[in-house]
Amino acid sequence: MRIIFILLFAFAQQDHLKDPPIDFNQLVTQYREIGRAIGFYYPNVLYTQGPGSGISFVSYPGKPVDPIISKDSLFVVLDSCRSGLNRILNSNQYDNTIKLRAQWINSSLKAIDFSIRQTNGEVTDFDKESLQYFGIQAPKFDEQYFQNINQNLDKILPGKGSVKDRYLSLSQKFTIPRDKIDTIIKTLIAEVRRRTIYYLDLPKDESVSLGYITKVSFAGATRYLGNNRSDVLVNTEFPLNIYQAIEVICHETYPGHHVYNLLMDKHIREKDWEEMYFSPLFGPQGFMNEAIASYGREMIFSNKEMKRYTKEVLLPLAGLDTTDFDLYNKAFFIRSNVKYLNNEVSRGQMQGTLSEVEIISLGMNYGFLTKEEALYLLTNIKNYRCLTICFNYGADLIRKFINDRCQTNDEKCKWDLFNWIIDNPTTPAELKNGFNFHCTLKSP
Repeated sequence: MRIIFILLFAFAQQDHLKDPPIDFNQLVTQYREIGRAIGFYYPNVLYTQGPGSGISFVSYPGKPVDPIISKDSLFVVLDSCRSGLNRILNSNQYDNTIKLRAQWINSSLKAIDFSIRQTNGEVTDFDKESLQYFGIQAPKFDEQYFQNINQNLDKILPGKGSVKDRYLSLSQKFTIPRDKIDTIIKTLIAEVRRRTIYYLDLPKDESVSLGYITKVSFAGATRYLGNNRSDVLVNTEFPLNIYQAIEVICHETYPGHHVYNLLMDKHIREKDWEEMYFSPLFGPQGFMNEAIASYGREMIFSNKEMKRYTKEVLLPLAGLDTTDFDLYNKAFFIRSNVKYLNNEVSRGQMQGTLSEVEIISLGMNYGFLTKEEALYLLTNIKNYRCLTICFNYGADLIRKFINDRCQTNDEKCKWDLFNWIIDNPTTPAELKNGFNFHCTLKSP
């Protein structure tokens, strides 16, 4: 009897080995058709970002056409596509690049599936939503954490009054005069581009155009236009601090959104990675796009270098006195730890543990926002929910990924790894937990 079982097992293994390999390119095509169908049947789900940003996927490329997948069969096709991708991920017949792409598509489909279920009424909380969309959950911070930040500021800020008032009074000394904003922004764009192209091989004809906006709830925005060009908009409704300007420009241009999007576009054109034609904002690529952009400033300027460049170049150019700048620099980096506040207010809002009044109060007390700015915060967390984690936790994951593999002063190593993250369809879960299969990083 034992011999019979062994023979049956052997025959079963032989039958498995005879299974024809899956055509990955067919799965990519299927994924694109799923995206087209979702854009047609569930237009609010496909909130895209990336090479197709600002262009509805159903009309990109070409004119709008009805999807070939019916609404009734959409989930059947989606499950079939994921089944094929899982077979590739569990097989030894495919190289690492194919597996990275398969993992990325599979994660995107999981996020899309969940987004549709939410559209149809499924309710979840902040952390479960994050796990479904990105495969990870961000750490939690209680109110005492933010109180400690204020206490640390209280120890170094001179004068009397609240910590918030004293910090804002210091910060206002380094607000860019309105007639100098354009000069400072253009100078920054030229400088961060120069530093980026020293390490990254960007297309020779790439460029960004600059504009200014008001009446929006974000500090800046980038729209990729194709052909290696982007429109970059900076919000000038509120006073613009010198350090905020650096953060916004690095985030939106070099090595942030503009660089990420044009390199994704390059993958489409040169590698035929057609799955990049659309990327749900609530999904792995939307997360990575924002995480990379949020970490971008640290690739351009270390904290020490940002202080030097600002003091020696930007402040004189803006006509600002450098007195008290050393103190402001110290206070700024203490306050930078408040970045997780948005996660906590979004978590509380989704779980019903924080009222709108409490959220506004937290934004004013720890985010040092005006009431008007706190109302903008409330609007943002309602729109972006768990996506808030990519701006802070996402940047932290990239920092750890790079620092675990590079010496502190090895800039080339850091840029090689930063480029590797951009150059590969990496998911947040892989960035945090390691890859499920062997993945060779280029030696710096």
